[in-house]
Amino acid sequence: MRQHGLVVDDRASRPRRNTRPRDALGQPMPYGTAGVDEQPAGVLRNSHESLVEADRLLRSGRPFHAHEVLEDAWKSGPEAERELWRGLAQLAVGMTHAARGNPVGAARLIERGALGIAPFEDESPHGLDIPAILGWCAQVRAELAQISYILQGSVTARRIPCGKLACACTTDVEAWHGPYIQWSRRKGGRTVSTYLTPEQAVLCREWIANYRTLDKLIDRMLKLSLRMVRFHEIPKL
Repeated sequence: MRQHGLVVDDRASRPRRNTRPRDALGQPMPYGTAGVDEQPAGVLRNSHESLVEADRLLRSGRPFHAHEVLEDAWKSGPEAERELWRGLAQLAVGMTHAARGNPVGAARLIERGALGIAPFEDESPHGLDIPAILGWCAQVRAELAQISYILQGSVTARRIPCGKLACACTTDVEAWHGPYIQWSRRKGGRTVSTYLTPEQAVLCREWIANYRTLDKLIDRMLKLSLRMVRFHEIPKL
């Protein structure tokens, strides 16, 4: 916190961000399960340390936790750079929304983040390549705008025997019934399937294709850190 214009380390008196276990994307998990270690709140880092840690977390697929590091920098940094760090934190939140399967929320947060860092484009503080990040934001938002509903899983058409002893399908594969169209996905640690009409199958295939497009986009988004900084001393982790 700030006292008389100075940043004071009050981490010992701060509560944890949340005591409920969370996964790698910051989503709540049931109590008693083993979640991902959260980032401690209120850690004081200089700008270089903040960028290095955020870079490490982004590369490891943890944009939610990278956002927490950037949020600490936003709240404890100099007043003149508050909007810069806030904008970077919003970009990380946008990546988190995308990874959670929320392209609309992702586009909204990336737009906010871009607006926050845009005033720093000419100076590009701390080695940040602000023009490259803004170009990335525009490209990602355009791609996210093309994605509507998403589904995980796969759609397949199958022919199956009915199991009745008097039916020809018991001895002749060519007599199997169908095809029946199924949407299969993982739920609660097991595979579940739902029968679809041909019209429903068309929609589901489209939405599954959207999910795969989003998944590829997420991978590129998490590599943003490779373009964020030009610190030669950042190690390859």
